[in-house]
Amino acid sequence: LDIGAPLTKASQLSDILIKTRSLCAALGIEEQAPPTKESFSLNAIEKEIISTEKEVASAQQNLRDVEAEKKKKQELKEKFGFLQTLNLDPEMLGPFDSLSVFVGQLSDTSNFEADLKKITSHYHLVHANNHMALFVNKKRAADVQTLLLQFRFSPLDIPSLADLKGNISENIARMDNSLQQLEQKKQDILTSLEDFRKGRAANWLKYTSYMEQELEKAGYVTTGLDDRI
Repeated sequence: LDIGAPLTKASQLSDILIKTRSLCAALGIEEQAPPTKESFSLNAIEKEIISTEKEVASAQQNLRDVEAEKKKKQELKEKFGFLQTLNLDPEMLGPFDSLSVFVGQLSDTSNFEADLKKITSHYHLVHANNHMALFVNKKRAADVQTLLLQFRFSPLDIPSLADLKGNISENIARMDNSLQQLEQKKQDILTSLEDFRKGRAANWLKYTSYMEQELEKAGYVTTGLDDRI
């Protein structure tokens, strides 16, 4: 008795069913697969599912890339907002040959400045609310850094702003425009995925039902192959 062919078909059915269910899950297709009387070519199903997997994976990667870029732009916009509070443009932060610049949040500016004067009288401090920018001679930078740590200074990453030009308002406007474009790109991808889902869901549910029925007929679902699907 040659049982190789049935086992091979059951294995193929199981593999394709796993892929089809995975694809349905990725696109949020949660409907139960209704019984079907249609028959399908396993090779044709597999070819369609593999092709679709690549398309969906590409769209989802594009979506992740857009989200990452949005996050980067939003963080940059927040930094611009921070500087706007201090009425400073990015170019004002250096780099300088003889000055060190500390930008960030400091809750107790008054007491800090009193202790700062004990270290140096040559400095420029800009502050508003808890935001501050401090310019000091590089020779005093290490001592000032130690003092800032004592006051629980929370620094802002300013090197990321070093190559930006123009005033704060212009930069914020550019960031807003970029964020709007990225949001539109995100919505376009989501729409394409939804259209894809609506256009293919019925077929994939039929495929799922067909393969489940074929496995059940062969008696493999209840003899261990169901653990795989």
